[in-house]
Amino acid sequence: MLEDGLSRVEEGPPALEVGQTIAVENPLTGQSFRGAVLSATDEALVIRVPDPGRERGGFGLRRLDDEGAAWYAETAGEYSRAAETLTLHAPGMWELDASRRSARVPAARLPVHVETFPPSVVRRELSGIDISASGLGATGRGQALSIGTPVRITVRDGYGAVGWIHAVVARTAPRSYDLFDVGLRFTPESPAEQELIFQWRDRAAQTSATAPAATNRAG
Repeated sequence: MLEDGLSRVEEGPPALEVGQTIAVENPLTGQSFRGAVLSATDEALVIRVPDPGRERGGFGLRRLDDEGAAWYAETAGEYSRAAETLTLHAPGMWELDASRRSARVPAARLPVHVETFPPSVVRRELSGIDISASGLGATGRGQALSIGTPVRITVRDGYGAVGWIHAVVARTAPRSYDLFDVGLRFTPESPAEQELIFQWRDRAAQTSATAPAATNRAG
């Protein structure tokens, strides 16, 4: 395992295909931009992406495989503002980004809309505590859902579109004043759903970083 949480492996993810979504990172600013693959060959990779903040130099790439695992690679290339395309040298060694899956960040009272599946639909409005790429901690009021209950969470992606994240109730603990704590374990059913989880977690981290500090009160 590398010091930054990246583990090297001999076999990387499947080859990139036209139309796939990939994240491009500017190492100078730490900003990440998602774009669509326009072409992918052994020599070059062309991505349509918003202005990444530099015309040429090194860039980082992040992507998911079919099982939802996150991968990272470094490469270099040039950006065309006129065409809004980034042409990159084909990335070399892909590294499994274990840290991105396990990192847990405060959720800053993130609103969490949860419901069970038909025929008996039960809805709960929860308040997030913390979130990672594998699960969510939250609090709720009233009767807690049973451990093992499959649920889905309503989430908006970075473009405002509504999506679903599948999860299962992993733990519950009662609190005073009719409150309860709950732990949800994500069970994504596709790479796109796993990417939605990453987007949700990253937005929660940004919101938490800018939110004013709150005074904790015993409940």
